[in-house]
Amino acid sequence: PYHLIRGSNHLFLSGYYAIPLVLITLYFLTQKTNISYKEIIIVAIISASTGAYYGIFSLFTCLLCVLICFVNGGIKKNIYLKKSVIFGAVSAITFILNLLPSLLYIMKHGENTSVASRTPGETEIYGLQITDMFFPRTGHRIGTFARLAGKIHDTPVPSELGQALGIIASLSIILVGMLAFRSFFSDKKFPNELKFFSFTILAFTLIAVTSGFGLIISAVGLKDIRSWNRVSILIACCALFI
Repeated sequence: PYHLIRGSNHLFLSGYYAIPLVLITLYFLTQKTNISYKEIIIVAIISASTGAYYGIFSLFTCLLCVLICFVNGGIKKNIYLKKSVIFGAVSAITFILNLLPSLLYIMKHGENTSVASRTPGETEIYGLQITDMFFPRTGHRIGTFARLAGKIHDTPVPSELGQALGIIASLSIILVGMLAFRSFFSDKKFPNELKFFSFTILAFTLIAVTSGFGLIISAVGLKDIRSWNRVSILIACCALFI
């Protein structure tokens, strides 16, 4: 539903093809899998050239990767930390270069407030809805599911449509939650190969959910990224990788 509901009104949001590339590249770095600098630079450039939202999501994911690589190997002689930093730097530079014409225009003429004037409060309106992710989409072809989705979405803060993850991704996240619960209260360790994707899902949920840390991020300056619910496509990809 994420792809189809956006339609032509948000055409560039259909260009999320870079999200799986970013996730698998950064996952390999956290798993200490050898990736060439060329591959890292190419993926970084692509990720920063698919729109503002996916560029920001990729940078935040890279930040998580940097933290994991630092915890796993420290700073000295940590080639994977170095590569993750390079990924972030190349992505950030490319992102800025892509926005440079708009930035120069704003510096010269000021913001065009007649088109839109973003405020931090809008992150509350367009935040991620956990219920929308796990329940059927609105307008479902099965009547019972459609009525259930309609009741859930009929709230004072409905956010955007198209956040449903689907059965497979939802079950994947539930399974990870069960594994995490077991690891907390038993001697069973949480699978190492699932840690990056699980941590990414948790981090972005805390950021993007309504009244989450995304509101703080918007308040300190990143107010143009208001529809944090759109990170649901990244969460879905993480769940499918799991």
